[in-house]
Amino acid sequence: MSNITKGIPAELAAELANLANRIEAAVREDERKLVLIEKGIEADKRSKALLNVVFGTDEEQDQYIDNAMGVATGMHGEPLEPVKKSRKLCRKEQQLIVMLKRGFQAAPTLAGNLGVSKQYVYAMIHNLKRDGMNLEVRSVSGTAARYQKIYRLAKTG
Repeated sequence: MSNITKGIPAELAAELANLANRIEAAVREDERKLVLIEKGIEADKRSKALLNVVFGTDEEQDQYIDNAMGVATGMHGEPLEPVKKSRKLCRKEQQLIVMLKRGFQAAPTLAGNLGVSKQYVYAMIHNLKRDGMNLEVRSVSGTAARYQKIYRLAKTG
């Protein structure tokens, strides 16, 4: 018997050890799920769960997308100008925004991760820009450059 469990009944010590093991297993399972979501393995099936992990509730998602779209707000978040109703983003556009939030990425990389063609990625980027989304575009130059342009969601705030 160790000094830690000295004076504690054996069944309580065993129950405490079992509870600690169950908590550790639950935490590891949550971490595994987050890794799977991050790698996009369950992206189609669980895109809503991915968005909730990244953005939180539906209201927080709408607020984030509004901020990314460049809606001017006052000190307390109230709109300074009348806001036109924006169109609903499709699932692939939502996933594209999540990926662009992580940092600069080339269109072929985005296409591969989303499971769509490069042309579709360029079309989504064009539509997001047209709708007012703040996207940063950086030209890549040099002899070792594989892509001409890389994209990311502009930093806000």
